[in-house]
Amino acid sequence: MSIFVDEKTKVVIQGLSPTGQGLYHGLRNKNYGTQVVAGTNPKRGGETIETGTIERPVTHWRTQMRYIVSNAGPAPVTVDLHQAGLSWDTRVIAESLPSEKPSDDEALWHVPVPANGETVVTATFETRY
Repeated sequence: MSIFVDEKTKVVIQGLSPTGQGLYHGLRNKNYGTQVVAGTNPKRGGETIETGTIERPVTHWRTQMRYIVSNAGPAPVTVDLHQAGLSWDTRVIAESLPSEKPSDDEALWHVPVPANGETVVTATFETRY
């Protein structure tokens, strides 16, 4: 079956939701010039979602880390602390020591540790989804 639409055709999309493929394709069609006037989603109790006002929700996960670096030696040392495995959409939003980013998926801290002591390094990571 083919459905032909022109600039005068008003379109209602079944299955439009803020997190689904219906929204993605609906907004693509609207950006192309199709008059997408509304969408429905049966899982949302027949709620009508207007594509002009939908903003796709962005969920961020925050992870707070605490690293304890100790030194049992008689002299102070500087320890390189590596946190690997950070995805492309992870960023450090708070930290007790400034970090470097040697690669896309890694954070690096140069931690000064006193003789016979310890240093606590804290970091908060924020990741989308």
